[in-house]
Amino acid sequence: MSELSVTITSKIRAGTITEKEEKASTELAGTWNVLVFDDPVNLMEYVTKVFQKIFGYPRERAEDLMMTVHVAGKALVWTGAREPAELYVQQLHSYQLHASLEKAQ
Repeated sequence: MSELSVTITSKIRAGTITEKEEKASTELAGTWNVLVFDDPVNLMEYVTKVFQKIFGYPRERAEDLMMTVHVAGKALVWTGAREPAELYVQQLHSYQLHASLEKAQ
């Protein structure tokens, strides 16, 4: 029995970034929006309290955002770096709110 051995070598200097890695990191960089969507389940007071707890918003700001969600069907509740935006979306989901992440324009 004979084994076929194929060796592929890549000559990339230590510390250099490949084109694919650079493109992926560029796509993830930048500013991201956290959106919350209206649903028929959660009470308005509950949504207000969640916004206060997660984002630390004062009651008035949280109520304004909640009303935007209620009337317009969705609201942009936070904008910033991707990693904290992902965390905020996860936290909102843990409170059973419909939320998503989108790249800011």
